[in-house]
Amino acid sequence: MEEQTLRALASLGGGHLSALERREALDRILQDKESTDLVRLLGLPELSPENNLPLPFEIVGAFHGAVCKDFIMGLGLDGFELSGDSKTLVTHLARIVAGSPQALFRKHMDLQAISSEGAASLRLKLSREGTVTLLHVTCPGSADSAGEIEFWERGELVRRSSLPLTDQAPPFRVQVGVAVTVKHSLQDGGHEILLSDTEFSAREWTAAARIACVEGSLGEALRILSEELSLDSAELGWVHRAYRLIGALQAMTRSDDFILRPIPAVRAPIEDLEWRSAVISPVWEGIRTCWPEARSLRFPDSTGDSEVIKESVSGLNLDQGVSEFVKSFFLIANGLSVSSEDGCERSPREDAPTRLQNGWAGLRGWGALMEGKCLEAREAFESAGEVEGDPFSLRLGKQIAEHLMLFRSEASDDRVELSSDLLWGEIFPTAP
Repeated sequence: MEEQTLRALASLGGGHLSALERREALDRILQDKESTDLVRLLGLPELSPENNLPLPFEIVGAFHGAVCKDFIMGLGLDGFELSGDSKTLVTHLARIVAGSPQALFRKHMDLQAISSEGAASLRLKLSREGTVTLLHVTCPGSADSAGEIEFWERGELVRRSSLPLTDQAPPFRVQVGVAVTVKHSLQDGGHEILLSDTEFSAREWTAAARIACVEGSLGEALRILSEELSLDSAELGWVHRAYRLIGALQAMTRSDDFILRPIPAVRAPIEDLEWRSAVISPVWEGIRTCWPEARSLRFPDSTGDSEVIKESVSGLNLDQGVSEFVKSFFLIANGLSVSSEDGCERSPREDAPTRLQNGWAGLRGWGALMEGKCLEAREAFESAGEVEGDPFSLRLGKQIAEHLMLFRSEASDDRVELSSDLLWGEIFPTAP
């Protein structure tokens, strides 16, 4: 047994851990088969007497999980395997994260009981509805018209449901901290489900945001970044950048079967400012990073008045070349014309610093994406040299442009699936 697992066992038995620390220790222990017998000696709620009363059959599988808001996290899958959409999601996540992805799912988790050869296999779906977890059970196959599905709690049979069960059958409500055992009446063993409440750390919320992106729920990913992880967290400096990039993708794409597909770059006038601001916001993130003095400016600026914009930027202590660039950025973001006569430019001067050249490349590239000109965008993103940290997200912008170009070349679904997954991998490169 590893030293870290031994320490987790010792701290778990000491009773001085917070709920989150206890859950993390249990997570580590459940991954170590050698520690199973020792865990059973500890007085844990997961192994409380009411969840271990004698049953007239053997437990042949056990799923231990935790719930937090809309999310279900698997801590141990003994006698179960992922199925359906959950299995597909993990396949996509495996392309994005190093090592094995967490068994973390939003709203639904699909499981299939591992049964002996020839026996009907139970399929389970755990669903989160507010603070309630519901268990849906089906038993597909040739034997699903025979027998019953039994639900046991605290050593007692609490419900029988005749087969066949369909997706419309009434679900069983799973109480947190109370084990429920599901058994096919014609099979010898049952499968246990046990859930606990938990609080997510930054690691889990990062995984949750990533999962929301892969599933296509970009609005939920933005909520997690802003509310659960905090855009202004000093410890999580990547969050603000990820928020801008996901917002840009949300304005340009929709997700269908794990694939990011382009949407028409047409919006009603009342939505135009918000939409333009979302697409071009990675440039604003670069400006915030490279020239902190500009953070006092309001973005997006809904005045629609070019003179007000120019006056606001001129009031900052910025070098002339930077001031011209920032003015041009705000004008383009507001759909206004850019004129050299007004002290604004559309390209950097030949002797401009590399960082400023990056800014112009980003402005041209993201601006071209805003107009649906993917080839022009790629060329713009390639036009500047590298800067540490890639503040204007030129690399990702180029990747987005190339991804959107795949649809014009009628690339295979496998190719665009991989491209979509790699995009999310670029947005979360330094996340815990």
